[in-house]
Amino acid sequence: RNLSGFTVEDLRGAPDVARARLSGGEDGRGSVAKFNEPKDLAVDPDTGDVWVADTQNHKLRRVTPSGEVTSIGSTREGDFGYADGSASEARFDSPRSICYDRLRRAMVVGEEDNGSLRSVSLADHTVDRLAGDLRQGERDGPARQAEFNSPTSIVQDGRTGNLYIADATADELAEFDQHAVRVLSPGGEVTTLCGSTHAGRRDGAGARARLDRPGRLLVDAEARALIVVDQGSGALRRVDLGSGQVTTLTWW
Repeated sequence: RNLSGFTVEDLRGAPDVARARLSGGEDGRGSVAKFNEPKDLAVDPDTGDVWVADTQNHKLRRVTPSGEVTSIGSTREGDFGYADGSASEARFDSPRSICYDRLRRAMVVGEEDNGSLRSVSLADHTVDRLAGDLRQGERDGPARQAEFNSPTSIVQDGRTGNLYIADATADELAEFDQHAVRVLSPGGEVTTLCGSTHAGRRDGAGARARLDRPGRLLVDAEARALIVVDQGSGALRRVDLGSGQVTTLTWW
């Protein structure tokens, strides 16, 4: 399909009807492979591999440029939870976001239900816990003692190496409310850049600002700012990376 000069095609080579109607967890080449609610992806710039957070299969998928799909995490249906280790030993619980981490030469994965960030080595696909103590919450501090609710988006600042995480309430029935942007520094410290446990659309600095289920993030390196898709308030917000000042760019 051609859209204003851009060619769009299915990465796996499967017909649209097959992709739309079939879900599953099979690995393989082209249309043999299946996914179940993939929610995010990232590219390994060295190999061209596409890494997919396959949320309802509770695993990561790696798609090579030739279209071969393999799994990182348990390949047994319904097998999810928490375990670090090799690609076959690791367990995930609803991986929702993924980002290429150039400092660690790894993929960083945010889990909706484990409240953690996991690091997957691109050298040998070993999985390790990068941050989060596996309990949902808002606590800042050393990486593995900090708490997250549901990391819905992760981006890295290429200048500083900081990871920025949209930490949001997953749904209206969630036990814990969170509407914030968090920062994981290269030194392993988690802080809250802006937002809090209170939802809303209010500009201001740090915890005085109100966000509502922040989603996709984008780093504006030249402006030293973060652009946030604030899903609940229907707005685009700008966050100054130095001061944490939040301003509303536009809303609908």
